[in-house]
Amino acid sequence: MYLSDCIGRRENRIDQIRLGAAFAVLVGYSWHISQGPQAVVPLEHSMGVGFHELAVHVFFFLSGMLIVESARRYQSRILQFSWARMRRLMPALCVNAVVVPLVLVVTGFWSPASPDALAHYAARLVTLMSIQFTDLHVFVGHPFEHAINGSVWSLRHEVLLYGVIGLGGLLGMFKRPPGFWLVVMLLAGWSVAGHALAGEAQGGWSFILVEGRYLAFSGLLGVLAHRYAGQVPVRLDVAVCLVIWTIVAKLMLPDSLYMLILIVTVCYATLMLAFAGEGQKAGLSHDISYGVYIYAWPIQQMIVGLWLRETGHAIDPWMLVVLATPLVLAAGALSWFLVERPAMRLAYPLKRASRPMAAE
Repeated sequence: MYLSDCIGRRENRIDQIRLGAAFAVLVGYSWHISQGPQAVVPLEHSMGVGFHELAVHVFFFLSGMLIVESARRYQSRILQFSWARMRRLMPALCVNAVVVPLVLVVTGFWSPASPDALAHYAARLVTLMSIQFTDLHVFVGHPFEHAINGSVWSLRHEVLLYGVIGLGGLLGMFKRPPGFWLVVMLLAGWSVAGHALAGEAQGGWSFILVEGRYLAFSGLLGVLAHRYAGQVPVRLDVAVCLVIWTIVAKLMLPDSLYMLILIVTVCYATLMLAFAGEGQKAGLSHDISYGVYIYAWPIQQMIVGLWLRETGHAIDPWMLVVLATPLVLAAGALSWFLVERPAMRLAYPLKRASRPMAAE
């Protein structure tokens, strides 16, 4: 079976994978939130990277593949494409930018909190500038103190990925080869430039390139998978060969090359989970993964604070996972039903007849 045989069907497990990846981010960051920034996540010593970080690569690979399909649907209509992407990402983020600070103030985790500080946080979050925002009066005394929402750092790279693919659609990447190869070169150039600047970037665009160098590679793999779906096999023997290749790379190659090979293997495993096997289940009726992703960190931080108040000692990471999971799932569901799903039904304002796009 090849990817082209199944990529256009609704019978897949993509929504389940995205929810699982969001949960993996929650679990991985539980170690940092409960033990501090230098905590080591399980499997990090053996793999060289936390599994929650690999989960973000799953998001970007799927985004690269699915957003190309969105760009193909809209092709040269860049405004409609941008509207579709904005209404999926920004409404929930804007609500988060208001709700999280207010909850922290009410619960006493942000004190004192001036209106300027609250507005500063909201503006930085929704503009994707310094989105791992810190304030000296937030989560004071926590193992990972002052960090309001540390897991949303990848969102600005997601928007950059949208921009690159949207530009390719505007330039006719589905009609003329130069448009497609421009997208490939931009994403590959982003990854290469990020590696070249690693260790030297202090801020600004150079830091963004370095921070997103592996994510750009994951997005590039998604773009290539969509383009060459007819040549991408979805088979267990290929997956096994990639796992063996990754183990050999870990033992014999430099860390940067090993990381690229590991990402290839993780992305292929994502295809296997999404499409392989008979009788694949249809996607979830409700996609709460984005809400889980943007609310997990502050909810976990508040649980850590309440635990410290009651017991006087740090919470075990697994206990944090157990306590946070139902609350985060509830927050994700509320975000979906009250904000995300209604926003996705909004028509394109300049053309009321424009058909709403399905979740991607």
